[in-house]
Amino acid sequence: MEWKLTRRNILLLICCIYAAEATPCISRDYGNGGTVCVCNGTYCDSTPEYEVPDVGSYIRYTSSEDGLPLSMTQGVFDDENTSADIILRLEPDITYQRIHGFGGAMTDSAAINIKSLSEGAQENVLRSYFGEEGSEYNLVRVPIAGTDYSIRIYTYDDYDGDVSLEKFSLADEDLIYKIPLMQKALELNPRLRFFAASWTAPS
Repeated sequence: MEWKLTRRNILLLICCIYAAEATPCISRDYGNGGTVCVCNGTYCDSTPEYEVPDVGSYIRYTSSEDGLPLSMTQGVFDDENTSADIILRLEPDITYQRIHGFGGAMTDSAAINIKSLSEGAQENVLRSYFGEEGSEYNLVRVPIAGTDYSIRIYTYDDYDGDVSLEKFSLADEDLIYKIPLMQKALELNPRLRFFAASWTAPS
């Protein structure tokens, strides 16, 4: 399908932009010239919710080095100064890959760090990742036993010759850290899916 950029279908670029108010970041500088937004028991960054803009308009989010996260600007496409020979070609029938979702990993280090926070900060962190007001992650990779993100080396069955896995058991890292956080994440987003990934086989 081909669309020519004319007045009727208003498709090209920025003419009117105005800044919208963004939630300021509680920033911390670790000495490398960058800014980190601190999430604590009373505040955590959230993704602003806005209606889908009208046809011919757009919304853009940017984060700046001086600590303003997800600053929203709105604008309209304008073809006043564009020539009609510019063509955008859409090929909706051609698919190169399927995206199942977006997310992160619930490793030992992630879970231990989250659990080291206050209850309020834990809630805010999980909401910022999985909640409707946050990124709404819908995928979580869960490592099978220890990884290079663990504080010790372990597997679920470190017994020679136990090929039937009769001595298989989860670890404290699962029961104390990962599983409780996964359950909380699932409460925030019931559409959340987990997939297990092995790092290494038992010795």
